[in-house]
Amino acid sequence: MKLKSLLLGSAAALALSTGAQAADPIAEFVSLDVCDAYGISGLTIASDDTCLLITGEVEYDYWYETVFFDDDSASDRTSTIDWFLTFEATTQTDAGRAIASVTIGQEDQDDTDTVIFEEAFVSFGDTTVLTAGYTGSLFGVDDAQHILDDVATTGDPDDSHVIQVVSDLGNGWSIGAGLEALSDQADYGDLGGRAGVVVGYDDGTTVANVGAYIYDLYNMIDNDADALFDVYADVSTSFDIFDVYAALTVDQDGNIQGLVTGEVALDIATIRAGVGGVYANAADEFTPTAGAGVTFALTDTVDLDLEVVYNAENGKIEDYFNQLALGTVEDVVWGTLTLSSAFTDTLTGEAWATVGYNTDTEDSVYGGGVGVTYEPGGDFEANGTVAVLYDAQTENTGLGVHFGAVKSF
Repeated sequence: MKLKSLLLGSAAALALSTGAQAADPIAEFVSLDVCDAYGISGLTIASDDTCLLITGEVEYDYWYETVFFDDDSASDRTSTIDWFLTFEATTQTDAGRAIASVTIGQEDQDDTDTVIFEEAFVSFGDTTVLTAGYTGSLFGVDDAQHILDDVATTGDPDDSHVIQVVSDLGNGWSIGAGLEALSDQADYGDLGGRAGVVVGYDDGTTVANVGAYIYDLYNMIDNDADALFDVYADVSTSFDIFDVYAALTVDQDGNIQGLVTGEVALDIATIRAGVGGVYANAADEFTPTAGAGVTFALTDTVDLDLEVVYNAENGKIEDYFNQLALGTVEDVVWGTLTLSSAFTDTLTGEAWATVGYNTDTEDSVYGGGVGVTYEPGGDFEANGTVAVLYDAQTENTGLGVHFGAVKSF
């Protein structure tokens, strides 16, 4: 059944159930009173004791890439639609809030009609909350900040079937425990069974987490396999003009991943930097990563940004040139200069140039592009970019074009 038909059918049934009251046929079942009392705003439908919040997003992207060889060329075209709808029903009880949440959608879909359940769970509680169903993991470090945001500092567990309990201890402290990846199906990356605990702190300025989890539990139980585990910690804090983020993980084999980043806001510029790396214990090898950047406010509407990273992805390049095999970042130094401007309150643009140098092969890559973004309000955004690239190693030239549009609610 089409989702639109389902929603319209439900609305019609509710309207008919109120009887023939021509003055206001929907006043009996659409009310903001309960939702206001719960502090829930947005697109809502309320009954006497339950507030249904509906949120969603639709995003369209078109990518066109052409690579020019000596006497030939090859093109790649991709058109995708990402969308999701979340229905969250909340009922307040004397013991806490009861919530049922379902998210459906499609990711990177082109010509298919496959709709997947991205989340489906129930939760209940006040200062202690029980969650059960299909949803995200409690475990893993928070996303990196400031720079080097592609550097993975932990093998973040995938969404799965879970039973989780999180308790607010007061004064910013909380503790959580969970059983995850409970299905026998090997759909999660961590095969069959995950269990762990995490302690968190959040006072509005400093956010920190320390946790540990064991995974592949079913294999351990059924086949007497060795224990697999991760221990991790992360913290982000702000004081005066400084922001700092740090994360560290260690696994059962002694492999270590770490990252430290920071940002300082000055009157004339904002400076960011980060260092990190991965230590492989068995090979006794350390692979470092580092980056630094500075943004100057040339005028009230024009910014100039310079960023240099080593052993990290260059997002300007990775987004547009899949065919040129630039996925590897090992031993590569990227330098990117970006000029951005706000033409109006709703229209912004940028122009960028980048150079990549492989310190091992001594080969270089050169690229650049221009783009515009239109944001008229209403949570709508449209953007377009044209980029070019020259790969000195293969002597190939690439042209990349992208258009995107997104609306959330």
